[in-house]
Amino acid sequence: MTEEEKTYLLEKGRSWMLPEEQRALTRCGLTIWEKIVERRKVQRNREYDEYYGFLDNNTNALVALGEDALKLKIAERLFKNHKEQILNTCPRCEKLARTPLAKQCRHCGFDWH
Repeated sequence: MTEEEKTYLLEKGRSWMLPEEQRALTRCGLTIWEKIVERRKVQRNREYDEYYGFLDNNTNALVALGEDALKLKIAERLFKNHKEQILNTCPRCEKLARTPLAKQCRHCGFDWH
């Protein structure tokens, strides 16, 4: 799996991710300051705990891996289980299309409607 495919899977494959993977990515995407502010809100409001998965052991285990390892693990699982559904390559040049449903190559302009 190339770096381009990894990024594509993480950007376009959100609907194929497990709920704990989505929550872990959301938590990893917060800046340090946002994490502090959100954690204070969590301490006051149980809904934030549930939304960010602070009470979920699976989510906490994924976040503990670190952002890079988490993204790699999710991308590898998506590549293994949903490669055909997410990765959309041009029949002519074999490069990735803009979206999983695109029917025109952004690289060579080939149209396969």
